[in-house]
Amino acid sequence: MPMSYEVIQADLDRDREIILDLWNNHHDQRLDDKYQWLYEQNPDGRALVWLARVEGTDEYVGMTSLFPRRLLYMNGRQQSAIAGDLFICPEHRSLQAAILLQRTLLEAVDAGAVSTVYVFPNRQAALVMRRVGYKFIAPMIRMVWILKADRQLQKRGLNRILSKVVSLPIDFYLWCKSLLHVISFRKNLKYSLVKIFDERYEQLWDRCRHQFDIGLDKNAAYMNWKYVSDPYNENHIFSIFDLKKRVMFGCIVYREDKRSIEIRDIVVEDDDDICGFLIYFFLKYIRRCRAESVYAGVLENSRMKDRLLKMGFMQGSKGRDIFFYSSKSTIGDTSHMGDSRKWLLMNCDDDT
Repeated sequence: MPMSYEVIQADLDRDREIILDLWNNHHDQRLDDKYQWLYEQNPDGRALVWLARVEGTDEYVGMTSLFPRRLLYMNGRQQSAIAGDLFICPEHRSLQAAILLQRTLLEAVDAGAVSTVYVFPNRQAALVMRRVGYKFIAPMIRMVWILKADRQLQKRGLNRILSKVVSLPIDFYLWCKSLLHVISFRKNLKYSLVKIFDERYEQLWDRCRHQFDIGLDKNAAYMNWKYVSDPYNENHIFSIFDLKKRVMFGCIVYREDKRSIEIRDIVVEDDDDICGFLIYFFLKYIRRCRAESVYAGVLENSRMKDRLLKMGFMQGSKGRDIFFYSSKSTIGDTSHMGDSRKWLLMNCDDDT
């Protein structure tokens, strides 16, 4: 006989142990630190959580969450959220419970909980998202800059000695490629690592936030919470400044990922020269690491992808498909929300 389920909205304080036990009993990485950081301390608002249970019992079998985000939308701001942490216990893993959870979540959106939801589902969850009404934006694309070609050549069959010899002119070419963007080098621009996002970043973001029609409000409070307080990753903030005016012109948030460097966020003036300086100085700086490549995840057909291609990055593999759902009652016409060129989304914006 098919199992019947019901969904309730959880209280983060009252139901904390239920949520933690449900997650921790089925995952290697415990939810405790993430719960405090992502569920309770998000500067854009506390998480909304729904729990699925066997109807008429206290047997909890699944959960899903909304994590509030402030969305910059067509020169205004909207309260949005990222949907995440969709989980169904293995013994109850069917479309029924997952669809019931997502439909309940979207009912809350239509009732005004938030105006827009975006989501980075895996392949299995993407089927659920399409079925309940989410709309497709675009896939994520990995953009790559090769720092050391020898390992790439070894992966393609060259032996170690020959790959080192052949890689020398390739590495030299790649380095010269980065120099093309700093021919008109400004001597007063210098780079530095900073520890926090301060008023200089806030001023930079105020100048940059109008470059895209749709994107997250990445103000200093949000960035400090997301990257400085991140309990799982050691993030670094690389910035370029005008020393005379003490003005920040751009920054890159990155982390070391085994043999690679992941660019997690980029905020830079809408100026090809300044963007070129930022990329050049960043590549120069991180060459002291033993990384073989630098990569960033961006939306396919987005302006950020075009910018990185122009700076010399190469297109790599496709990642997850990105979807959105908007409440027509709070945001009106949503036809343009599916246009990836209007969005600023990077892979790191999936912090669920």
